[in-house]
Amino acid sequence: MICGAWHHRQSSYKPQDYPTMKVKGISIRQPYAWLVVSGLKPIENRSQNTRHRGRLLILASQKMHVHSVREVSRRYGVEIPTLLPMAGIIGEVELVDVVTSSRSKWFEGPFGLVLENARIWPKLVPYNGKLGLFDVEL
Repeated sequence: MICGAWHHRQSSYKPQDYPTMKVKGISIRQPYAWLVVSGLKPIENRSQNTRHRGRLLILASQKMHVHSVREVSRRYGVEIPTLLPMAGIIGEVELVDVVTSSRSKWFEGPFGLVLENARIWPKLVPYNGKLGLFDVEL
């Protein structure tokens, strides 16, 4: 499913092409998921803390955030594509810390997941997300 102007081709990913491995994932609504994997948003706000550190897959939710792309662009002074991938894995980051305060314009709390080494995947990998951090089997 696509919403906006970031167009992708159907994924050629096939589970049998890769050894099975479990990685943590987190679902984020667009346009925030794109901002995270593009490296523009280094903090993801959550209501709960986590002990997880390390690789974290970013899944774009099936629904858009209540804040529109235009509203987020204007509020944070960033350019965001009008078509964004949805309903699957769009990239990954490294979760390096969790903070309860930050001077970052992105921090709203109560917990901020501090993210580094953002990477956009070349193709959307369709995947159904869940609430909180969860195991993703690839």
